[in-house]
Amino acid sequence: MIKKTIHFTLLFFILLGITISCAEENNKQQKEIIQPVQADIVVEGTTIMYKGAKIDAHSDFNYLKKILGKPSRHYKLTNIYTWDELGILCHIDKKTSQLTSFRVIFSPRKNDFWPKKMYSGNVIIDGATINRTTKEGMFNYKKKGKRFKPGYFSSIFDYDINHVYIRIDLIPTGELLELSLCY
Repeated sequence: MIKKTIHFTLLFFILLGITISCAEENNKQQKEIIQPVQADIVVEGTTIMYKGAKIDAHSDFNYLKKILGKPSRHYKLTNIYTWDELGILCHIDKKTSQLTSFRVIFSPRKNDFWPKKMYSGNVIIDGATINRTTKEGMFNYKKKGKRFKPGYFSSIFDYDINHVYIRIDLIPTGELLELSLCY
């Protein structure tokens, strides 16, 4: 009788250990799956959310200053405003002061208007996460809605939604140069 009790007790603790181990592994897997990707910039369709604030074709320059802060520079020839610390530049219509292009810069380039610092975070575009290490072809991974297709140059991938041109440019190594939304 004592032997049976010892066997049942031993069996009970073995099964309890296995159950706890499986539960911990399952909980760990669920945490890994549930953890959202952190991103300051989220694009859904034609709308940009920067740290929760909506930016779209109706955004004017004063609104952009409230959201992004004071720009570092203004390139008057093409009316481009650059935010060096953010790695962002915007084209603003001279007549209406409305946004015509929002560009997130991932790689350096020698232009007067190019940001001095590159955007270093994640951008979520219709569910797909991209960043400066994203390689060619990976920007459609997990993307919902329209997908990027090869453009008029081999370094450009793009699509249109309701007259908004959304484009990714690559550098020769296949890494991202920029993401732009043109209104």
